[in-house]
Amino acid sequence: MLKSVEIRWFLCGKLEEDILKRFKSKRIKDDIDQVNLRKDVYFVLCDTESIGMKIRGCGDLEGSKDKIEIKWRQMRGETIPINGNKAYVEHWMKWGFSDEDDVSQSLSQMLLNTSKEPIKDNTKKAWVTVEKARYSRKYELVAGTKVKDVPIQVCVKNRCTAELTALKALDQEWWTLGFEAIGENFSAIENAIKYIAEHITADLGFNSLKAEDSYGYPKWLHILRSK
Repeated sequence: MLKSVEIRWFLCGKLEEDILKRFKSKRIKDDIDQVNLRKDVYFVLCDTESIGMKIRGCGDLEGSKDKIEIKWRQMRGETIPINGNKAYVEHWMKWGFSDEDDVSQSLSQMLLNTSKEPIKDNTKKAWVTVEKARYSRKYELVAGTKVKDVPIQVCVKNRCTAELTALKALDQEWWTLGFEAIGENFSAIENAIKYIAEHITADLGFNSLKAEDSYGYPKWLHILRSK
């Protein structure tokens, strides 16, 4: 089980090449051309935006062995300003289960026995397959807001990952800019995630991202199905 602090925006439309180029230009040399291409299958729960469940696709560059991931949002804070942008800071708990785990096998069997047809009626649960092209930058949290770049594949205990991801699902194209910080001191990682979000949004020239577009995957999946 992991606890994380997250900031994220979702934008409808195709990820512009110029935005991607600017994001990639600041990656460290080891990561410059790396992209995580995979398909994740989400199990959309009705009437909740605080619980997410997915079966992770293959090809995770960060080395995660978890096949099934369950996330629960503990807290959604107030909006905060980030370089003229507005965002919500959310606290999440995450449980991951690998292929070798009995729990993972049981959950997989239970979920796969459920209809995979996307259901438009929001009162029902549904499956949604999401194609992702994910570009990441990872930072080790050293002290306070002091951070240093580390390769994506390097595992560090106190960290923040910034990601720019192109998404395709239900015949729609979206993209997301997200930040996830994990560490032992929540106050420290909250300060660090804000610092990194300010740094990267400035690099990308973003100054008008809206609070109404700031949320996690569970809410996005409900919006996706409503269109």
